[in-house]
Order: sequence, then structure tokens, then C-alpha cells
Amino acid sequence: MKSRPHLLFSICLLLPLLLAACHNARPGVSPTTLACLAQVDSALSRMEDYNRQAEARLSALHTKAAKADDPEEQYYCYSFLYEAYLTFAFDSTLHYIDLCEQLATSLHRPEWMAETSVARAKACDRRGLLDETGQALDKAQSLPMTRELRLEYYYQRMLYWIQRSMAVEVFFMPEMRFYADSIFALEPDTCAPVHLCARYWVEETARREDLRQRIMRRIDRTDPDDPWYAQLCSTASVLSTESWQADDRIKYLALSLVADISHARQNLHMLPVLATLACDQGELAYAHRFLQAHLAMQEQYSGSPIDQGPATTTYGVRPPSAIYEATIEHLEDDAHTHRIMGRRLVVALGILALMLVGNAVLLFRQVRMKRQMRTHLSQLQQLHTELQAAHADLQAAHSTLGDNQRMLEATNARLTEANYLKEECIGYAFVLSADYLSQMNDMRRDLTHKLKARQYDDALRQLSSNADRRTATGSRNLMGRFDTMFLSLFPDFVQQFNALLQPEAHITPRGGEMLNTDLRVYALVRLGITGSVKIAHILGLSPQTVYNVRLRIRQSALPLPDDGTTFVDLVRRIEGKRAPETTTTKEDF
Repeated sequence: MKSRPHLLFSICLLLPLLLAACHNARPGVSPTTLACLAQVDSALSRMEDYNRQAEARLSALHTKAAKADDPEEQYYCYSFLYEAYLTFAFDSTLHYIDLCEQLATSLHRPEWMAETSVARAKACDRRGLLDETGQALDKAQSLPMTRELRLEYYYQRMLYWIQRSMAVEVFFMPEMRFYADSIFALEPDTCAPVHLCARYWVEETARREDLRQRIMRRIDRTDPDDPWYAQLCSTASVLSTESWQADDRIKYLALSLVADISHARQNLHMLPVLATLACDQGELAYAHRFLQAHLAMQEQYSGSPIDQGPATTTYGVRPPSAIYEATIEHLEDDAHTHRIMGRRLVVALGILALMLVGNAVLLFRQVRMKRQMRTHLSQLQQLHTELQAAHADLQAAHSTLGDNQRMLEATNARLTEANYLKEECIGYAFVLSADYLSQMNDMRRDLTHKLKARQYDDALRQLSSNADRRTATGSRNLMGRFDTMFLSLFPDFVQQFNALLQPEAHITPRGGEMLNTDLRVYALVRLGITGSVKIAHILGLSPQTVYNVRLRIRQSALPLPDDGTTFVDLVRRIEGKRAPETTTTKEDF
């Protein structure tokens, strides 16, 4: 179908308004970062379930310890309990460490005494009690230890000196390197978690990027249930900060938080860090959510241990007031932007309505002209029949010259009359619609040649096939332009509309279609055209068909709210997505 000047003018008028309505859209953060923030938000929403699971595990351990008769079995039950309480409740942790120490002393088991001393040091270190940590480690120093316990002892020693260096504001103490070297000597595997975490504190700056890559590879091979998983992720996040890798920084910090939350570990210092990073990325909703969760956890677990990780020494955490102020400013900007976009959208929709009305009027005129053309075609066919009869009479009267002359004159008169009538019909068609004859100009030229060549059957077949094909093409083009226009304003319309329906009633367009008939009916409802008669007129359907479609969709919809909201109200609330800011010329609808 050829382009019409008035349609192009309307589209050119509408396009700048749509561009103006979208130019205020702010660029979003990367999909990886959004997915990580959403993962932490989901874990926070399930925190109560995780805490109940942890309490259930503790209850089972309590029951098992109460039923244990053998002292050795009691010792292992108590050790499981203080390990479970280590990140849950400090007082309970010390209680079961004391019980384990009493059993170790009564049974004269020095290796158990070493285990309880290292466990006490770990608990006190998480609490920030440096003197008690040092005393517990000094007590364990002279006791026999297994290789795994000695590795843990060296690591706790190194953390103790790290805490001491922070307390006296000394950047590096020689004891940190001493115990790190002890770990490297006892655990030469450079991919072991304790080796990687120890190397973080003593590695040279030039080799920290290589260390970050090794830690990330180790994380990929580590189960999230492993106690080292959260610490490795936190370390990788800090190293990514030093390397200016923004996505990796948030990704591994989020993985660390999800692991801690899912295992009911109360590492309160991590949520403000992630809230700060989310605020820097412009995701103020997530920043506010994480900050509120942190404050709620502080109120609920005010006596929990404070696990000082490497993240707190690297990130600059914003105060809550700064995040709240940024949130308020962002909301005010969004409100102003929405008001401007609303005005522009109203103007654009008004112009669109005028375009649809104009196209409907043109379609009605084309239908009327096609009916008139069918009448003229029947007249041409009648003339063709008369010409054939005249030709037969001319052949029959060929034997007589006088009769032939008269027959020739009669035939010439009929041909002249037929040509005159043909020219009158064509001229009358031009008077009816110059626009339609402009489209049919090529077809008329071919038809004229065939008639002059007396190829009447070919001319008839060509006229019938082109009319059907152009009618179908015009209808498809009209619906295709409507689909393209509507989905450019509501790109997620199909998904959001399906969310209002039962899962088995979801609608999926077939083939290369963007919308089908059911979706177009409710697309017009979303644009404010709610009358079934108007919708039927625009889509070329009967009002009963439109009524049946709407009734069937309402019957397959999800239950409506109790506040009197109708299904049409829910469809009218479907939102369109702000687009990213661009200068590329838009495709014509």
C-alpha cells in the first residue's frame, strides 16, 4: 500500500511528542547488579524462615545432647551447639564452650582443651574482646593440635593481630606476616580457602589482582553451605573495589550477604555497606530496604557478636540520613518527571485518536469505492459479452458484402459505445476517489492493454486477485501499525496483561504477530476506548464478537480485589516502561 500524505503528516507530528515524553528517562544500572540486589532483597524477605530453621536445628541438637549418656558423645553435641551459636548468640556460645572445657578437663583430653580454647578465641574475636582472645590463644598454644586445628589457630592468631593493629591504628604489624607464613607453610595449597584469606592481608599490591582471580575461581568451586564461602565472597568484593570492578564488587558482596542470611548469621556490618553501594548506583529503593533491615536486625540482635570483615575497612559507609535525603530528592524528581510525561502522553494520545478516526474514515471510503468498482466491472463484463455476440454475427454474415458492411458498422458502433462507456466509468471512478485511483493506476494501465488486446479473461482474473490481495494487505498493515504503535508505548503489555489471568489462560501471539485479536481488544481498553461497539468498529469486528472476547477474558481472570476494582480498572493500570535516552530516528508506525 502506498504512503498517504495525511498519514505521514500525522506520524511526523506524533513522533516528536513521543520522543519528548521519553527523553527524561534515566539510564539504569547493569542487569547483573540489579539481579544481585534483588537476590539479597529476596533473602531478607525470607529471613524469618531461615531463623526458624536455625532454631529448629538448635532444638534438635539440644534434644540430642540431653539424651547423650556417654561423655564423649556429650562433648561432640556441645561442640556442635557452640558452633551453631557462634554467629547466633554470644552468651550461649560461651556456655557450651565452658561445658566442653569441663568435659575435656575431667577426661584429661588435651586435644579437646585445645579445640575449646581456639573456639573461645574465635567467639571473643567476633565480639571484639581482644584481651580474652589473646588469653584463649595463649592457652591453646602449648596444647597438642591436629593439622586442621592448628591452621585455624594460626588464622585466629593472625586475625587477633589484625584487630590489634586496627585498635592502635598501625597499618601492618610483623606478627601478621609471621602467622600468615605459618599458614602458608602448613597449607601449601594456594587454592585452599584459609590460604587465600590469609594471603589477602599480606599480599603485595601488584599481585592483588591475581589473588582476586584465584579467589573468584575458588568461589565457583565452593558450596554456599561451606563456612568459608561467605568470607571468600566478602574478600573478593573488597579486592574488586580495589580493582574498580563495580559489578563484581556488588555481586560478591551480595553473595556473601545471601550466604550469611540463609545460615542465620548476624553480620550486621554488611547491610549498610550494600545499602551505600546501592545508593551510589541510584537504586534508592534497595538502599532504603537494606538500611531498614539493618536497623531492624540491630534492634532484634543488639547483643549479637560483631564480625568485623575486610569490607568494613575498605568501603565508605554512608550515614542513614544521607540515604534518606537522596531517596526524598529522587522521589521529588520522579514526581516532577511523571507530571511532565503525563501531559505529553495526553497530547500524544489525543493525536493518536485523531489518526485512528481519520484512518477509519478512509477505510470506509475505500469500502464504498470498491462496491462501486464491482458495479462498473459487471457492466464491463456485459459489454464484453455483447462484443463477443457481435463478433459471431460478423463472422456469420461474411458471405454477403452488404450484410458484412452493415454488421461491421453495427459492430463499430457498439465498440465505440463500449469504449465511451469504459471511459465514462473510469472517469466516474476518478471523481469518486482520486486517492484510490492513484493506488490502482498501475492495475488500470495493465487492464487497458489487455482489453485492447482483447484478453478479457486475463484482465478479469488480474482485477479480482489484486483487489483481494490489496484488501488483505491494507488490513494487515493497519493492524501491524497499530500493534507497533501500541507496543512502543506499552512494551510489557502482554506480560502484564497475562499476570491478570489464570496461568492456563495466558495469551501468546502466534507466528510473527505482535498482538492477536484478544490482546488488541484490551489494548484499546487500556487506551481508554471501553465501548464494545467502538472497539468493534475500529478492529473491523462485530460487536457480539467483541462482547464474547471480553466475557471470556473476564471469566479466566484472577480473583478481583474486594475494594470494588473491576477488571477494566486493572487493565487501565497496566504501566508502560520508561525507555532509555536515545537520538535514533523512530520507525514509522
